[in-house]
Amino acid sequence: MSLSLEDIMDAIKQGTQENRSLVEKFDKLQTTINDLYVEIRNFKVKTFEQDKIIKRQQAEIEFLKKEAKKNNVIIYGVPEEKDEHVVDTLNVVKKVCNEVAFDLPDLVINNCYRIGRGKNPRPICLSLTSNKFMSD
Repeated sequence: MSLSLEDIMDAIKQGTQENRSLVEKFDKLQTTINDLYVEIRNFKVKTFEQDKIIKRQQAEIEFLKKEAKKNNVIIYGVPEEKDEHVVDTLNVVKKVCNEVAFDLPDLVINNCYRIGRGKNPRPICLSLTSNKFMSD
């Protein structure tokens, strides 16, 4: 089986075309990889920045939680009624305040509730709108 010069030239041309096609595909892949690399780098930068924001917000939340707790007064030893509701608890706190001659306006009360479980009497958490009333 002998190949003519023309057959050999056709095979070379076809190989060259296939080679060019592969080079073009490789160049497209390289461009796509480079584009993806840039996107990944941008995502890493955004993620890093968002992580910094999240850490700042977490620190701020912790600070605000601590600040809010500064407005809380825990009252121990106040008898607890069976099936006591929040309104009942607030009335008990107001009664205790009146007994110790402490004026507690409704406007300064943020929340009032029993904390803990089971053991009677449970402590009462009196949450005030500001901690300036605690020094009075």
